[in-house]
Amino acid sequence: LNSISSTDAGLSYELDAIAGAIIGGTAMNGGRGSIAGTVAGVFILGIISNALDMWGAPVNLQGLVKGLIIIVAVLIQRQSND
Repeated sequence: LNSISSTDAGLSYELDAIAGAIIGGTAMNGGRGSIAGTVAGVFILGIISNALDMWGAPVNLQGLVKGLIIIVAVLIQRQSND
């Protein structure tokens, strides 16, 4: 009960959650997706994050890579819907 947590605990988890869902195939415009696809997306993102950690990439670069992954996944979805 007398513990203190950091104010930035879990700071970038929302980016990971969004990226995992989008990589897994959840549509941004209609909310269509599957649990299996989302789990696969989270695993892929976890592998990428662990690889960046093992290579010693700075935290800012890791956020940039995750953001680029989200952008590429959204662009792929837009192309497949057209």
